[in-house]
Amino acid sequence: MNRESQTDIIKFKIKNEKEYLKKLVKRKEKATEEFKNCSPNEANSKMCEFDIECSHVSDQYIRVKAIIEVACALDLISSIEFEELSSEVRNLVL
Repeated sequence: MNRESQTDIIKFKIKNEKEYLKKLVKRKEKATEEFKNCSPNEANSKMCEFDIECSHVSDQYIRVKAIIEVACALDLISSIEFEELSSEVRNLVL
């Protein structure tokens, strides 16, 4: 596999992983709202759902960051792209 193919694949992978992170962040926001608006009887189950969604977001954030770091270490993305992607991913979860 040549360098150009590797670069294309890693950029495609990063794009897909970021999209999945965005989806998980939206699910976490929905779980947050549901928890805020739930009745006392539903609080435990809604809190569990919220915790699960937070865990998913955290896991995916770590995954995307690792992919970006490895891509930069292998010179598949530039240090400028690394900074831009890192900032973008960080802003998604804040």
